[in-house]
Amino acid sequence: MVDSVTNGADLVGTARGLSSRSWLLLAVAMGCIIVGLFATNPDVKLAAAMAGVTFAVLVIVIRGVLVLAAWRERRLEQRLGKLVGQDAAPCFTTDQVGTIGFQNQAALTRFGAQDGGTLIAALHDHFASPASVLYRLQSRALNRGAAREDVVTRRGHTRLSVHRLGATRFLWRLEEFQDRSGV
Repeated sequence: MVDSVTNGADLVGTARGLSSRSWLLLAVAMGCIIVGLFATNPDVKLAAAMAGVTFAVLVIVIRGVLVLAAWRERRLEQRLGKLVGQDAAPCFTTDQVGTIGFQNQAALTRFGAQDGGTLIAALHDHFASPASVLYRLQSRALNRGAAREDVVTRRGHTRLSVHRLGATRFLWRLEEFQDRSGV
């Protein structure tokens, strides 16, 4: 299962990398088709037309993979909204590098909108060295599917948990416990 998820993520990553150059593939396709139209040799006509159609289909496949990936992302965010949208604990989703995708209402209230920001940036005032804690937990989640750790903060304790949502997505949940020792 993990291999098929990883291969799907690799395919989407490759399509994203090629999408910025798809105009070049389309230009090559058009060039081949034009050569096929004006060639006098039937073998050259056929070869050029086939090459042109192949490049055009490649552009369509790349765009299709990206549209499908965007649709799957929207569906995932809708399901996450139903699952953790009203959770009292702040919840985030991130990609492999920590860029925040989804935030539930508690996360929006506690940390504000983090459009395009990273979880490290959101937590930098929350506890010391969030980068090392997040890296450690994400590495465990990649291997085991989930991980959690209790972290001492200025406001008390926080239980930070992460679940792998696929090859490149993670669901983070922060449960904050107020320190009652000073009462």
